[in-house]
Amino acid sequence: MVSLLWTIAPVLSTCLSTSLSSSQVPLLQHLRFAQDSAAESHQVSFDNGNPWYRWTQGSLNGFPNNNATHVFATDLMAGFMSPNNITQSQLSIARGGNQLLNYAFDWNTNEALNTQPDDVFLLASVSKIYCVAAVQSLLASGKLLSNTPVYSRLGYTSAKDPRVFNITVQNLLEHEGGDDRSISGDPVYMMRNISLETSHGTRPASERDIIEWKLQQMLDYTPGTANPFVYSNYGYLLLSYLVQNITSAPDYYTYLSSAVLEPHDLDVRMWRTSAEYHTSDHVQQVDPGSGPSALDPLSNVTVPFVYGGDGIYKESDMGGAALAASAATLTKTVSLYPVWGWSDGRAPGYSRSGSMAGAYTWVWSRQCDGLDVAVVLNTRDFNTSLVESVLVQSVNQFLDSNGPGTASCSCLSGSGCCCSPGYSCCSLGLGVGGCCSAECC
Repeated sequence: MVSLLWTIAPVLSTCLSTSLSSSQVPLLQHLRFAQDSAAESHQVSFDNGNPWYRWTQGSLNGFPNNNATHVFATDLMAGFMSPNNITQSQLSIARGGNQLLNYAFDWNTNEALNTQPDDVFLLASVSKIYCVAAVQSLLASGKLLSNTPVYSRLGYTSAKDPRVFNITVQNLLEHEGGDDRSISGDPVYMMRNISLETSHGTRPASERDIIEWKLQQMLDYTPGTANPFVYSNYGYLLLSYLVQNITSAPDYYTYLSSAVLEPHDLDVRMWRTSAEYHTSDHVQQVDPGSGPSALDPLSNVTVPFVYGGDGIYKESDMGGAALAASAATLTKTVSLYPVWGWSDGRAPGYSRSGSMAGAYTWVWSRQCDGLDVAVVLNTRDFNTSLVESVLVQSVNQFLDSNGPGTASCSCLSGSGCCCSPGYSCCSLGLGVGGCCSAECC
């Protein structure tokens, strides 16, 4: 075990002035960290010993300056987690599913947790990436068509609003299924009440309960006419039920595992509602809220939002919000499947975020250098707009100037690609170009 002093405040104050107050920066000027080289776990504490900050390095390679990249990543997350009281997180940067940077972080949390780079975090709406992948597998096999009418395919023949029978797979994938939560509410967060209506609260609401309850409601707009799209959690719950129904799998997750997760060695798990499943979790999903239980609808006892108090019975929302994975698994996933939309393969230039009680997630596929990035946090109890304005922006700025880039991409007349430091995007004639050294240009 080696101990030494390390100063991180200058870097923090330079790149994260928007997230740190002047009173917080001096606190970070003299930190002591201990390195356990065997575990690759590094702990930083204030001189008085509390609070402390720890990172665990899974991988770091392929950057022009790996040491500078390490300093950037650890300083960035320390400067973000501390003022926002985020206790656990991960950051992954990868290309083609190969990890270039894969770190886990703890800030002033239960020291026994020791977050690891392969620990799984609740993904919230980033779970929808996997639902798209499952649907794509059925489209590719011909078991589904993009214009398949969903409710008819499920065998339904009556509804309060006949327009539901025009809802297609494509409508749901593109969030144009006629459901507007700002008008009629979000059924995903109404599962306790739906259970009370459909089964008198004798059991948690199933996907089928929710779907049949929705069939008794009017649509909020004509399917396929939203401009722009109207984000719908219910639409992905419906898609996941369609996947289960078509494949005759016992549940959606079983098919997802066999068709998507296992073939690509993706460690993606169900995040169950009951607290009893999480007593030994390495990651504590943190949220201060509580409410009546969606797991036990007849109970008058309030439970934490994370465990069903927010109205969600997670076992009925695996397609939309209730999967768990590491940041590294996310970057591997979006190298294979679109982070947004339903095109084949990777979707450069797009991103997706997820937010629910106890979780905030952001994953993006960069446009020109083939890098995929994911950040997972164990809470959303902070100003989540800072994730994009501070974390995402800081990572992108760093990668633009210090990332591995590429030395062999195509570009048009000096624009349209990212090159490694020391290379420039140069025209090679006939409207094409590539990354060349200064001498070549």
